[in-house]
Amino acid sequence: MCRTNVRSPLKQFPKQKRHKVHQVNDDDSDSNSEEDQHYFLAAIDVDKNMKKTIVQDNELFVETTINSLKVRLKVDTGAQANILPLKLFKELNKKATIKMMKTKQKPTSYSGDKIQVVGKCTLNVMETALQFYVTDTGEDPILGLKASQELQLI
Repeated sequence: MCRTNVRSPLKQFPKQKRHKVHQVNDDDSDSNSEEDQHYFLAAIDVDKNMKKTIVQDNELFVETTINSLKVRLKVDTGAQANILPLKLFKELNKKATIKMMKTKQKPTSYSGDKIQVVGKCTLNVMETALQFYVTDTGEDPILGLKASQELQLI
């Protein structure tokens, strides 16, 4: 027998990411024998940018955290831009400084009305830098089609 090709049992398997065990569940089967007992192990990875999707009144929303503030964004696949109300911009700006830039672009609503834009800013939403137009409206913040695709919401 050639010993040069003998592998150590520890090196047969590639390195894998190790998970801590957070939970051990006991199987509630009718078996009384120690040999027949089964244990289930579960590892839970928590994403710091976890998102929650909500459907309300036939509209889709996503809840996430931006600058340590829980924000609810309306997903609008018909919108070609992201919209952020000025009031929410000010709340987010209290948590961390957000630079607002001037813009000459004038987005229009679905009905064709011009939207009054105060400026534009870039926000980190679920680890993705997205540009928002800041408007002086009381509407929900809107994620447009392109941003929704980038965030893999649709």
